[in-house]
Amino acid sequence: MEYLSRTLKVVGEKTQFKYQPRCKGVKLNHLCFADDIILCSSGDFVSVYTMLQGFQHFSEASGLEVNVHKTKMFTVGLNNEARQRLLNATGSKIGSLPFKYLGVPINHKRLVVNEG
Repeated sequence: MEYLSRTLKVVGEKTQFKYQPRCKGVKLNHLCFADDIILCSSGDFVSVYTMLQGFQHFSEASGLEVNVHKTKMFTVGLNNEARQRLLNATGSKIGSLPFKYLGVPINHKRLVVNEG
């Protein structure tokens, strides 16, 4: 997975890749634990396609492939046409927010501490 992380770091350095706005400052385009990974981008087709090219490179080098049957895409703020184009390109299914990753709720809204 270290090689995949390095590959995705290179993807983030490409001029055509756009970070999700809240991830841009720290240049976060993926979270990885064991064999689970969350990919983050602005959601535009070129950025997602650039990530797919990174995965293709990783697959050719390692022999490992993405299991599209276990892959879900979570989108916020994309119109139906853009979402469908991404689904067609990736072969994944649409997931719904919020979801949990390693026990932590993942949502498009900012998490707040409930002190009451």
